[in-house]
Amino acid sequence: MKKVNFINQKTVYNGSSMSEFNRVRNILELYDIEYKYKTVDLGHNSYLGSQGVARSKGGNFGNVNSSMLYEVLVRKDNYDEAMGIISKRINHR
Repeated sequence: MKKVNFINQKTVYNGSSMSEFNRVRNILELYDIEYKYKTVDLGHNSYLGSQGVARSKGGNFGNVNSSMLYEVLVRKDNYDEAMGIISKRINHR
């Protein structure tokens, strides 16, 4: 797994589909592109406390069956390459 820490980052996936989250991660690993990811459990009470943000409180209305949000980030320098590869691979299912 390529989970790294970096400062200049951009999001290549943000959503509630675990299968798409895993597909994006698998594609990035296949092409040896470093990434990191974040998961947010919207059903966890402590998350909605004082640190909750607008996105966490309402960003999942389109998928009421999912209580998780997933985000995959890459280095800013790798963003265009990663998006091109992801787009190409997902469109050729």
